[in-house]
Amino acid sequence: MEFAQSKTVLRDNYVSAGLELVEEQDNRLILKYDDSLFVVTEEDIQEYADNQALRVAASTMPFECALTSPNYREQIVQPLDPIRWRHLPPLEMGFVFGSPDDDETHVTIGAPSADFLNYFRFEPAYLKICLERMEKAPVIDDPIDIRQAFYKLPTIKVFNVGGKSVEDALEDSSRIIEYCLFELAYLKNLPVGVSEEWPARRRLGGDTFVYEDDFDGTSLPMPSVDFNPDVVQFYQLGVSSRVPVLQFWSFYQVLEHYFVRTSDEGLHTQLANRLKDPRFKPSVAQLDRLVQDVVDHVDSIGEVSMLESVLKKYVEPEKLIDFVQQYEVFLDEPHYTKRRRVFGDDVEIKLDKDNVVENVARTIHAIRDTLMYSSDRFSRTARNVTFDRVSEMVKSEVPLMKFLAERVIIGTSL
Repeated sequence: MEFAQSKTVLRDNYVSAGLELVEEQDNRLILKYDDSLFVVTEEDIQEYADNQALRVAASTMPFECALTSPNYREQIVQPLDPIRWRHLPPLEMGFVFGSPDDDETHVTIGAPSADFLNYFRFEPAYLKICLERMEKAPVIDDPIDIRQAFYKLPTIKVFNVGGKSVEDALEDSSRIIEYCLFELAYLKNLPVGVSEEWPARRRLGGDTFVYEDDFDGTSLPMPSVDFNPDVVQFYQLGVSSRVPVLQFWSFYQVLEHYFVRTSDEGLHTQLANRLKDPRFKPSVAQLDRLVQDVVDHVDSIGEVSMLESVLKKYVEPEKLIDFVQQYEVFLDEPHYTKRRRVFGDDVEIKLDKDNVVENVARTIHAIRDTLMYSSDRFSRTARNVTFDRVSEMVKSEVPLMKFLAERVIIGTSL
């Protein structure tokens, strides 16, 4: 792309995005957004022109915040433990795998490249983030370099991939990235994962399902009950994580915390009634009956039934039905109410008060097994389920798990 054409494209795209053209010179543009002035410099215009070759060769694969060309890949990465990460070196400090001084394949982690930023410069989701940053820019006499508004998240870059096509490069680079991220976790104790979407999209509204609107204003009610701090910590971990698998597990732990207590309540009532009966005597026969009650209970109780007992006690069927209905409207598909295959199990949620809780319990337990077991001890075979496939599948299940965890936390408050 020629310099003049690059300047025209930048000008037209920014004006279409809502910026006002204040002045156009031979080698730069002066733009205004709200009350702040921004400059597109000569260097910036040339970098955008030079980026044309990559824009032609690359594709936004495998996710919206990644680009892959036959010889190069770059993708946003994020800490897998955002809370712990505050006390660790930032990714922008940079890590290098291999030798960047030769033509061999090598990998770096650090600040995003100018090519990456220019590739996504006018992509709607990314541009929206940058415009929000521009709204917060100071109002000063000298225009601000517009590149300061770029949303610069750390990326992993794979150089000299050597693929014959984008598809070949994607397959090869994915394997290389997996190996490098393992080394980073193993050698530096830094758990990092690739991002599948722009991390700020959730904060900007985006396409995240919301069952109940956030509480308006900054004045919140003083808690009138005591919440269990142990399960609250699991819930907080699920809310703070960006990893679908960790989110699912965290919310599932809230439910699992009450498995034994809830399932044993029926046994305790049964034993108490036997002991309170005036006819009860501590004879061998009657003591054996008590022992048999306990044995029968242990034999009959399983994880699905314990999960079901927790949901039946703390989750209102009507509210659960309403949630599923609203979520399927949001997804524009019968995600839960149609029969589907989940890791070898057929599941379906029927939206009636008599069946919905049991159906939900069986559905999320099937997904739990997907996450728990990488092999089948009965068929003696490995399960061919990759982490990427599991993460993609679990992502759509997280809203339901979050809803259930919230109902249990509220239901178990004192």
